[in-house]
Amino acid sequence: MNQQINLGCQVEGNPRPVVFWKLRKSNGQVVDASCPQGFEGQYQEAPLEQRTNIRLNAICSLRIANYTFSGQYWCAACSFVSQGAPECSPSLDSPGTTYLNVQVQGPPTQSDTLPSVQKLPSSDSAVVVVHYCAEPLPKLPRDIVFSVDQNELQIGQTWQNFRFESTTQNNTVPNCHLAKLLISPVSDTDTNRQVVLKVQNTYGSKHITVPLVALFGGQSTTMSSFPSCMRETYREDGPRSLYQASGQPVEVIRNESRTDSAYHLYLSKEA
Repeated sequence: MNQQINLGCQVEGNPRPVVFWKLRKSNGQVVDASCPQGFEGQYQEAPLEQRTNIRLNAICSLRIANYTFSGQYWCAACSFVSQGAPECSPSLDSPGTTYLNVQVQGPPTQSDTLPSVQKLPSSDSAVVVVHYCAEPLPKLPRDIVFSVDQNELQIGQTWQNFRFESTTQNNTVPNCHLAKLLISPVSDTDTNRQVVLKVQNTYGSKHITVPLVALFGGQSTTMSSFPSCMRETYREDGPRSLYQASGQPVEVIRNESRTDSAYHLYLSKEA
């Protein structure tokens, strides 16, 4: 994290290729990489003996700011030979056989998704959900705890009516997870509790304050007065259980056996 990396792609074709950079995230979503591309991209023309084709080195310069930069990167060489959509190789929707797998590592951070509270059906209980991001994963049970009025709870532990239920992976955001704190039963004094999620890994730590007063609508926390906007949920809802990550921070996967054009993808890092 907080590194500058340059993705490089060498393409060849006629007419002059135009390169687009794509990112496929862990949830399968494909988006444009966060660098100038297309007609505004960064190019260097490379020497080529035969003059029928044009060879270009295209660069995608990325400043890795957070975990959303994780995923599969590839470049697509496109030709605009007529009106309408360009002809691209590989596709703009799928990387084919040549791509770079970038796995961002760094200290824990707070997710863009704010903490929330979920009412459990047919009960006087609620679950507080806190979103955080970290890679490598915090080591359980000591590296992730809920602090309730300075009483620290590891997963499975209880203090009064508070219990650290679980931590699960967020299937829609790379390297992000959900920590769940059960309050059972909910009482009027709970909004006065000081609740903090403490997360650490080998790169650093993060304390995320949980504003119970705001989550419960700034009023009595008895079940009859829960805010109407509070989501009612069932325990089987939500993402799958957290798994242990593996692999290197940056993995380069190459396959240069192309039949349509010369194609080469590479990665370099800067401080």
